[in-house]
Amino acid sequence: MPSKLKAFFFQLIKKIYNMATLSGPAPKDPETDLLALVQLDTENYIERFVPHLKAILKRSPPDILRVRSASIVKQFSKNSEHEYFTAHLEHPDGTLVYVSLERAGVNDRHPAPPRDTPRDSQSTSKLKRMKAFLLPKPNDGGNPTPRTPVLQVPLDPDSQPHHPLDTIINSEESQGPHLNPPERLRTRLSFSSLFTSARSSSSPSLVSLESCFPNGEANDVIRLHSKPTQQDKDVIIGTLNLDDVHDPVYLQDLVVLAMTVHRHKSRYGLLSSNCFWFTALIIEVLEQCVARKMTMSPNSPRWGWIVTENMKWSFVDITSSCPSAETVAAVSKEFNLYMEKFNAEVNIERKANQVLRQKAEAADKAQEEIDKLRDVAQKLKAELQKLKDGLEVQAAHQNPEYIQ
Repeated sequence: MPSKLKAFFFQLIKKIYNMATLSGPAPKDPETDLLALVQLDTENYIERFVPHLKAILKRSPPDILRVRSASIVKQFSKNSEHEYFTAHLEHPDGTLVYVSLERAGVNDRHPAPPRDTPRDSQSTSKLKRMKAFLLPKPNDGGNPTPRTPVLQVPLDPDSQPHHPLDTIINSEESQGPHLNPPERLRTRLSFSSLFTSARSSSSPSLVSLESCFPNGEANDVIRLHSKPTQQDKDVIIGTLNLDDVHDPVYLQDLVVLAMTVHRHKSRYGLLSSNCFWFTALIIEVLEQCVARKMTMSPNSPRWGWIVTENMKWSFVDITSSCPSAETVAAVSKEFNLYMEKFNAEVNIERKANQVLRQKAEAADKAQEEIDKLRDVAQKLKAELQKLKDGLEVQAAHQNPEYIQ
């Protein structure tokens, strides 16, 4: 192996060891060390990232990465949509970086938590009915019969519009500049009520449908990217400006907030605690902390926004459950507690490091004094030996018999 390659691997292993043991000299560039940590941890699990972040902050200034703005981003694919939270951070030297927090499905590497109650015969029977409902039934000729959609969502229970979902958010008409959506207009519809008039008594609801999909430990991760969005085709739905807030927001605030949301509901739910729920909860708690609201991006597709017949925006929650006000309040309270604990632990470790550093500096000064005294003692010893030799020579000249 070439010597340069050996040196590279040696430095890499040494850096990983220092991060794992929380030892080693303080980094010359803390923000670079922090970003290298994000790049080093390829999985970037929130729960695993928090202690590493704490280890770096205890030996570096707490304001190395300030959050300038936060955004909700929509990611499109052929068959699905995905939302994630993105933060725009700035180094002390002015360099920009973007960090995203997201609920990326189910964590396959960790087993799903045990169910609260064992699955009984009734739930097993419900699962069989679910499969029978989802699978196409063959007709008399043996060919599967296509099932007609049963989901019909009226905007108003009293008066249903002529075309509730004809004008979708991605249409040209819905993106016109004359359409100004309200700040947070939400029409909350329970999943079971959506099917009340359209399904039979044996047909399952969306709540039952969710139990058929994986709902294990949520894969909540942090990612680093050099652009505002992870992919060029991703669309920013709204942005929360944090540049001139009274209390600045830093990376550790967002990481602890994401950890709080994860611990509040760590199980992934396809139709409940999914990526949109995770992202919306983070942005709403952050809005409460800084006492300002997110600004919606003009002419951008919005999750769940549709246009009514009177050309007004209305928010219909069809595929995901928005966090309730009670959930936002509970998570805000938990976040404050976690943040106080996080800062207290970092301050304790920083003070301990400061004491150790002061003791090390005192020990170095004492060692320097000892070295100086040792040099003085050696000089005195040399002077004494020189004086002794001079006296012996003088005595020899005065008394010749002294030599004998």
